Order: sequence, then C-alpha cells, then structure tokens
Amino acid sequence: MTDNIAAENAAHQPLAILSRLLGQDFTNGADANFALFDDKNEYALYFSLLRRVFSLLLGWYQPKEKKGDAEVRLEAQFVDNILSRMLYTIEVLRLKYTYDPTHRLRVDLTASGFPNNLELDNIKTDLQLRTERLAQMPAMSIIKRALLDHLIARREDSPELLAKLAERTYLEMLDADKLMLPFVPGEIIVRSTKRTDVRSYVFYWACYDFNTNLPFIYIMTFDQDAEREPLARGNKTYKELLEVISSEGARAPKLGIVALAIDDRLESIHPKIIKRVGLGPLYAPFLMADQENPADPWQLAWQQLMAKHVRRPDDFALLFTDEVVFSKQQQISRRGILSQKIREVFYFPEVDLECYEHQASVVHRYVMLPHYLLQLVSGSAELVSLNFDTLIKVSFNEGGVINAK
Repeated sequence: MTDNIAAENAAHQPLAILSRLLGQDFTNGADANFALFDDKNEYALYFSLLRRVFSLLLGWYQPKEKKGDAEVRLEAQFVDNILSRMLYTIEVLRLKYTYDPTHRLRVDLTASGFPNNLELDNIKTDLQLRTERLAQMPAMSIIKRALLDHLIARREDSPELLAKLAERTYLEMLDADKLMLPFVPGEIIVRSTKRTDVRSYVFYWACYDFNTNLPFIYIMTFDQDAEREPLARGNKTYKELLEVISSEGARAPKLGIVALAIDDRLESIHPKIIKRVGLGPLYAPFLMADQENPADPWQLAWQQLMAKHVRRPDDFALLFTDEVVFSKQQQISRRGILSQKIREVFYFPEVDLECYEHQASVVHRYVMLPHYLLQLVSGSAELVSLNFDTLIKVSFNEGGVINAK
C-alpha cells in the first residue's frame, strides 16, 4: 500500500484544487484519507472485503423487514435499499479500477476504512456525462468482436480493448436509482393520523459524509401543516423540502444540529423524530498494516488484537451507530409583534453524557465481527478501556449466519 499520490499522479487536478481550497496539501502523501493500494491483488482483496461487510449487514437487516411493527419493517426497508446501493456501487468501482491504470481508488485509512468521498463525486460526474461518453464509444458488440479477433490473431488479450470493454460496461451500469451517491433522496410515505390540522409523513435519505468518508442513513417522521400543498414528488412543497434536506442533511454534524436546522428553515414542516444510522469505521488487518501508532484508539486496539487472532484477510470489525432525536413538545417562537413560528423542542438528556455529546435523545452503538474473534477479544484490556462491553454485539460465523446479542 502507498499513500504517496504525487508519485502516482503528480498532475492530478482535483487534489491540487482541493489542496488550494482547503489549505492542506493532499498531493504529497501526507494524508491517509487518500491512500492508494500497491497492486491489483490488494484492490481485489479490498473490494472482496467491502462486499462481505455490506452483504453481512444486509443479512442482519433483511429479516427485520418481515418482523416487528410497521415502523421497524419500514426502517429495515430503507436501510436495505441503501446497503444494496452500497453493494452495487462497490461493484461499479471495482469495474472502474480493474482495467484502467490511470484510475486509482483512494481509500480513507485514518477515519473510515471506506473509499474517499471524492470517488463518489467522480461517479456522480461520470453519471452526468454518461450519455455523451457512450455516444462516442463503439458499441459493445463491436468491442467484443475486436477483442475476439485480437485473441485469435495474437493468442493474447488486448489491454486496450479490455479497458474499452470495462469502460463501456462501467458507463452502462451507472444508474441513479441503484448507486450510492454523495446525496441520495429516498421515498416520502404518508402516515395515518387522527389530527385534521396536519398531515404526517416519513421521509428517508442517505449521504456520504465529506469529513468522515462514512455513509449515513436518515429517517425522519414529521408533520406538515394541512393548509399547505400536500407533499408529492416533483411539486413545489416537495422541492422546498428536498432543497433544505440536501443542504442540511447531506452531511453528518451532530444530529440535533440537523433537526434544529430543518425545523428552523421550513415553516410548515415539523420534525417529530429523526433517526440516523452511521456505518463505520471499518477495521481490517490489511487496512491497518502500514499504520504506526494510529491516533484512533479503536484502530490501535484492533490493530494489536487482529495481529494476534485474525484468521482470514477479509475478517473485520465494523463499528456502527444509530442515533435518535425526538421532539418532546412544541413552543411558539415570536419574531415580532405580529409574527410567530411554532418550534419543536427536542429532547437532549443532560444526565446521559453520550446523548448530550451527540445531541441526540437516544444513542445505540454496535460492533459487527466474526464470532470466533468476539470470543477471543471479549474482556481484553485493549477493549475494556474503550467500553467495548457497552456495545451491542452482532457476530457471524464462517457461513455468514448472524448472531446478535
């Protein structure tokens, strides 16, 4: 593995521009947010690891779609959709970086273990240019025929034709309804309510946070004043909602900040509950191999423990959380003699330090890892100091069967 990007591509414009904008040099290899792998074997191992992680998460969430109350099933359905998008995007990235040596996947080894957010930005740009680029390329059948002719004539593959084939396949796979992009708006669903002065809805969306390089899934239950136009995809009130959500919820500050911002900016929308599922960081042996004295205490602990106990190169420990903030009441906020606004009062329990720190009403923290590894590391001094025992354990066996504690 190497994080010396300048040696790989000294003229890479996006990184140079980012360096100037943020005042930090991302082109000299100083930041492992932009780490690169050395060879195709490491890329293959990395994509295999990501597929395993999100497949196991899907395996844990999918049964919830059939069990529990309607809200639990709906949440599982939303999360399932985003996890499926992550799996599809991993395959798209794998294809993009398999044959084209000019594209080198950048991985955040410092905070997340997932691809750097610029990779998703690049996919978004490619999606916008998809039709134009496909029109300039030979048809798939022509590329395949040329590849076969080359193989028959020279008894070897053509790297150039394979690259064209991969690029064509990659472009054809780009689909906004299947990809995880920096911001993904979900469905809006009408809820039943006995009140006549409001309508009730559930809306979900996802984002890939720029600061942490982690995916987040939001689920918001809210009321809308009945005198306003009902929310429907494409109409004015929906566009207003989406504009605010895309600016306030396309990143992952403290959850209370998101709730307060949405409540403040939308006069007729009253958020009642916002739940956020945050996936990561991800820890795996080969992702931590070159890290010396990492600043993240979890990474340091897993680095030491996995060096002793891990059995497979794609074994991992994944931390994830769900946070909930809910409104406990409404109050009238006066803006002048004749102007007032109804504001939600969100509950932040001051006696719970973790909730208060997260600005959330409830926080649950989880860890997913192989069952054998859970048995070996439970009670270890490295994890006891990090309150490992307070995490909800989701373990799996070699066959992918999930056990939750």
